[in-house]
Amino acid sequence: MENLVCIYTCESHADQLALFKSLSLYDNLINSNHRIIEVYSGGTRTEFSDGKLICKGTESYDALSIKTYEMIDYCVKNFNFDHLIKVDCTLAYDDTTTEKWKQKFTPSAVNEFVNKSSYLDYDGIHYQNATMLSFKSWANRKNISTESVSELVGSNTTNGFYTGKCYSMSKRFCEFISKRYKKSSYLYAERYGGIEDLFIGKSYYNFRVLAKVR
Repeated sequence: MENLVCIYTCESHADQLALFKSLSLYDNLINSNHRIIEVYSGGTRTEFSDGKLICKGTESYDALSIKTYEMIDYCVKNFNFDHLIKVDCTLAYDDTTTEKWKQKFTPSAVNEFVNKSSYLDYDGIHYQNATMLSFKSWANRKNISTESVSELVGSNTTNGFYTGKCYSMSKRFCEFISKRYKKSSYLYAERYGGIEDLFIGKSYYNFRVLAKVR
């Protein structure tokens, strides 16, 4: 199994990336068969050089859906892999006292996940469901303006997702997103605060329906 590990970072997280690279987790990744790239945004076009993927778009929290789409699209078209594993460099320093779910993303937990023997088409460490209340709380906490929240979340059952700190996607799920969801990634940035993990979660719901994946 050939995995592509995408370490999500940005220029303002240089110290956190350095801390991430000081972990035994990173040493284990380097010594494994995984291909490792660093993923940034802020480019006028998406391009790869010296182990860094610079995605088209602004480097801002409310544009993460675009960054994620560009990452997936480029990787599908340019790299061979069975699964793409996305890891945030910030897991190395995050304060877990205010958001208890972050305790699930210890370096040892992530190390165990990235070295699993098999993965589902969409897999991760912590699965949760978005509600109107949790979405609004997230937006307020991040000081992000959103609109038409009820259209995105509502009271249906399609709001499940793996938390964005660390999750994986199969090549065929990535191909599904690459072909179908560029416009949707921009819509999420324009209207819903660019919420990346829910963007992926809802894409997977559609993948399951259309591809009849169970």
